[in-house]
Amino acid sequence: MARLLAALLLIGCGGSQAQPAAPAAPRAEAGDVDTEAYSELSEFFARKQPHVTQCYNNAFVDVEPAKRQKGYVAVTMNVTPHGRAENVRVSESTLKSEAVERCVVDLVSHWALPRPAEKMAFTFSYEFRPE
Repeated sequence: MARLLAALLLIGCGGSQAQPAAPAAPRAEAGDVDTEAYSELSEFFARKQPHVTQCYNNAFVDVEPAKRQKGYVAVTMNVTPHGRAENVRVSESTLKSEAVERCVVDLVSHWALPRPAEKMAFTFSYEFRPE
């Protein structure tokens, strides 16, 4: 009976096609994540894309746009209640450009960030592609 009900629900919902998943809620190593602070930081980092794109442009200035690499760089850090990024590092990169990665880490390390109530872990990915 349960299988019949599940089948009817799938048919009624248009089948079992996968829908784009919403981004997973951030996970913290200890305690609950302040989702409001995480959203505020995400918006802040998204607004910084033009500054970070300059790292990419500078690294590939002598390379034709058609031959430039594309990919992303994810930076992970701890954000303090004082709005500072600590232990900023590249946690993942498909771009594989040390020059871009160093530049992004340096930029992020000097930004005055939104201030969470408590120190929190944060990761953000920047995508790069030739224009």
